[in-house]
Amino acid sequence: MPPMNVNNVNAKTVWSDAIETTLHELDALMIAIRYSEVSLEARAALVVDIMEMRHALGLEKLQLIRKDI
Repeated sequence: MPPMNVNNVNAKTVWSDAIETTLHELDALMIAIRYSEVSLEARAALVVDIMEMRHALGLEKLQLIRKDI
């Protein structure tokens, strides 16, 4: 395996941190949705969208981890 460039390591760290921050923000959004005044159907649709985003971000983070191994 070729040696890692410092810029690549920093970019991976920044990207990984951004993914983690976004996951926490999505969690907070889900809590806010739970207590919102919108219809149950609208809340359910939003939760499904958020879960899909969380899944995609989780896969992206997993790929970053696998590249480090």
